[in-house]
Amino acid sequence: MPGTDHILSKAFVVASNVTTAISLGQALVMATNVQVPSVGQPAQVAPAGIGANAFCIGVAAENIDLIKIATGKAFIAVNVLGVAKVIADGVIAIGAPVMNSTTTAGFVKPGGTAGSFLIGYALEAAAASGDIIDVLLTPGAKF
Repeated sequence: MPGTDHILSKAFVVASNVTTAISLGQALVMATNVQVPSVGQPAQVAPAGIGANAFCIGVAAENIDLIKIATGKAFIAVNVLGVAKVIADGVIAIGAPVMNSTTTAGFVKPGGTAGSFLIGYALEAAAASGDIIDVLLTPGAKF
């Protein structure tokens, strides 16, 4: 999609228990299997689990490899609000609400069920799994 994308980004620490690299456009959630940070410590993020009905904090704005993640000190830029790139898990129509995939961690799928957390709304169509599309992020929205 041509033009300037306006986005609100924030750096988060990647949870040290993440076992796979994170790719641009992957949906991220607040990490739950890590020690609760003390006052002044940053919140931690992890890729959205397969089919996880969890509040999506945003999508990865960059790639980060497992070697950096394993240090427990890796920061990743997360697109929180605005128009961001995501990875589709199948066909998605323009305007469709998107949520965490039920088959591929970090990817998004169309639709949702009542009460499920949305990542946003597709601004471009995806013809196949693996397509990278623009999505209007809507943090906290439910289907």
